[in-house]
Amino acid sequence: MPRKLKITPWVAIGLLAATPPIIMVGYWAAISCAEAGYTIRVNSVHPGGIHTELTEKEAQDLGLPLEQYLEQERKMHPIGRIGEPIDIAYVSLYLASDESKWVTGSEFVADGGYIAK
Repeated sequence: MPRKLKITPWVAIGLLAATPPIIMVGYWAAISCAEAGYTIRVNSVHPGGIHTELTEKEAQDLGLPLEQYLEQERKMHPIGRIGEPIDIAYVSLYLASDESKWVTGSEFVADGGYIAK
């Protein structure tokens, strides 16, 4: 009879290292923490394209004017714009607040609908 694997925080980290889908991180970490008796919540935030200084550098590296580059990015997102750092900050703020006290093992995709296309 196969032995049942006891999921500890260190085993979870090892499983994650061997598991290709990165979105499983929150799931396995949440299970591991719950089984170990930790009363912490584990979630992850997966941002899409965000307009930062790196966006401006990428436009420059591609030889495109910034507005042309941003227009191309806008067309790729159903919400009609590229994200801003504050968009990700609000998701993180929610997860850090008591309003999310029942949320654990979840992945929050904040990408303006990019992967939903």
